[in-house]
Amino acid sequence: MTVDDLSFAVDDLSFAVDDLSFAVDDLSFADLNLSSGKEKDVVDNRDSDDLVDEAESRGDIGRRRAEKRLQKYTARHLMQLKDFASVGFPEQGEMSVIMSTGSFNAFTIIQQALIDYVKIDRLMITTFNMHQDVITSLFRDFDSEKIGYLDIMLSESVKFRMPKRYTQMITAFDRRRHSGRIRVKFNWNHSKIILIQAGSTKLCISGSGNLSDNAQFEQYYISNGCSDFEFFRDWIDREFDGENRKREKILS
Repeated sequence: MTVDDLSFAVDDLSFAVDDLSFAVDDLSFADLNLSSGKEKDVVDNRDSDDLVDEAESRGDIGRRRAEKRLQKYTARHLMQLKDFASVGFPEQGEMSVIMSTGSFNAFTIIQQALIDYVKIDRLMITTFNMHQDVITSLFRDFDSEKIGYLDIMLSESVKFRMPKRYTQMITAFDRRRHSGRIRVKFNWNHSKIILIQAGSTKLCISGSGNLSDNAQFEQYYISNGCSDFEFFRDWIDREFDGENRKREKILS
């Protein structure tokens, strides 16, 4: 029997998909193209605030579920901070090598620096991914001047992979453009580097981890007052000068 002989009348099926209410937020959202019989690859680009909005439209149970997710994220991040504090930063002229397990977020290292040094004079970040809560926290610390100067270089693919995150970053930058203390660049980037200058302290954090929560095993190299800080700082400055024009967008 050929496909043309099938007479299932797919269009007449009355499953009332829109009326299904069993744990929508636990589904994997597989998007099927019934007319062609092919499965399409679909990425769920919704942020946690969107999940809350969706939950509210479904009722109190869904809202509580979404809020509990956010609470779990916050609690998990506080535990990460506690774990990293037990390791701490290396002494001047030394380097630490760290292996993380689970969904450790490299942003935790920045938060620990703010605890130890109170203020970061200059923060330079290059990364592939960045969680929406990290973006919010970064700009909150920037506004309170806990971060003096902020440079962010993010993969340009974020505008296709996570358009809400791309819009969030653009909007946050535009509101602070007048400060003259911030630069943001989107380009073909997969590097993960965090440079922290706090007074005479110069920390360089490099490794495999993004500023997101989808990790399992990640390695980090943290140096204090070593030559890799100047090496990466000079490279980032050259990138903001526009030497690499490959699929880039510079905000300054």
